[in-house]
Amino acid sequence: MAVIEFARDVLGLDKANSNEFDEGTPHPVVSLMADQKQVSAKGGTMRLGAYACTFKPGSLASRLYGRQEISERHRHRYELNNAYRAQLEEKGMICSGVNEQLGLVEVIELSGHPFFIGCQYHPEFQSSRIRSSPASSRRRWSSACARASPCRRPRSRSRRSSCSPARRWPRRERVHGERSETVKFGGGQLLLIAGPCVIEGEEFALRHARRVAEIAQRHGLAAVFKCSFDKANRTSGKSFRGPGLKEGLRILARVKQETGLEVLTDVHEVAQCAPAAEVVDVLQIPAFLCRQTDLLLAAGGTGRAVNVKKGQFLAPEDMKNVVEKLAEAGCRNVLLTERGASFGYNNLVVDMRGLVTMRQFAPVCFDATHSVQRPGSQGTSTGGDRTLAPPLARAAAAVGIDALFCEVHEDPDKALSDGPNSLTFAIWDGLVGDVLRIRSALAARD
Repeated sequence: MAVIEFARDVLGLDKANSNEFDEGTPHPVVSLMADQKQVSAKGGTMRLGAYACTFKPGSLASRLYGRQEISERHRHRYELNNAYRAQLEEKGMICSGVNEQLGLVEVIELSGHPFFIGCQYHPEFQSSRIRSSPASSRRRWSSACARASPCRRPRSRSRRSSCSPARRWPRRERVHGERSETVKFGGGQLLLIAGPCVIEGEEFALRHARRVAEIAQRHGLAAVFKCSFDKANRTSGKSFRGPGLKEGLRILARVKQETGLEVLTDVHEVAQCAPAAEVVDVLQIPAFLCRQTDLLLAAGGTGRAVNVKKGQFLAPEDMKNVVEKLAEAGCRNVLLTERGASFGYNNLVVDMRGLVTMRQFAPVCFDATHSVQRPGSQGTSTGGDRTLAPPLARAAAAVGIDALFCEVHEDPDKALSDGPNSLTFAIWDGLVGDVLRIRSALAARD
């Protein structure tokens, strides 16, 4: 919007606009990116994920961030039209941040203005309650603006300057930014949470995420890709655990960038919550840790959505206390997941009444694959029976759920973790269809 108003008020380009709002504008100062012009399918085809941005030395942006190069996340199809860049800069607009690889403008400022700045990316995507983005940090703004020169507005051809506080933005032309796809639980739509148990490799994770996206899109459902950087609660100390925090988060960031999917991962320690929240959209609390107050408070304080697995040893009613702990940390976007209750040794059973009980406290999810585990039954690993997952999921759908959690693997029998209970993509695809038909039947009855 800033570019459009500057073009009209300072450059004097009447009817300057974005092609998104006026395809016939004589001055498309904001236009569709070149690589988007041949795109017809709109699902997950935007410029998504993290891209580098290089700042001009001495710019307000470089002072805010305290460095010359950053990486921020994007979700858009339209960009500042480089054909107008020289004219804009000649009249006092500074293109202070640029993706040099693609030649795209990421940040604009006004020459001499102490605080005006606009960015193409979404700084809020990497901001949290305990670690705000430099673009929204009061301390950084105070420091950066204190070193700025006094405001010297560029001369305008109209009576109103583009930085005038009296400027009113016409409602019919208001440019709305891309909506942040932060995961929201509940609301009547089924959410799919799916992926392999653990990251077995970078290309492995990408391959599985693309399959999850493809199947979810075919069913018309939103999906969250789940995959863990570390499985800290394996049966044996010799079992494969994953690539670890740093490498795992790097891989998950690439998954987000290349597929556009939201991402979920486990956290096992307080110290993992903040760095994980910088990358993933949902933090998951493992069942064995669902009562750990410090972990819940740390996860809830990140500003991310939190999925809590109900402990195999816990009554559904006790999950009310979990929700209250998260609320104390400021987290209201909570999902409670049923994943079976201990039934003697090395066995689980699902009490579907728990879904009804927990839904009084928060939206509920049914974990179809962990519910059919046989914990520790193979001596040094956990067994299970994946053939029982679909009937349990169908039963849960009939009771009422807000999300369906399934571990899926391209070759479950060769999976490095939770293979016996993981589904093939074909089985998961069919199961999703069954669940949707059950939900449709219930909706028709109501």
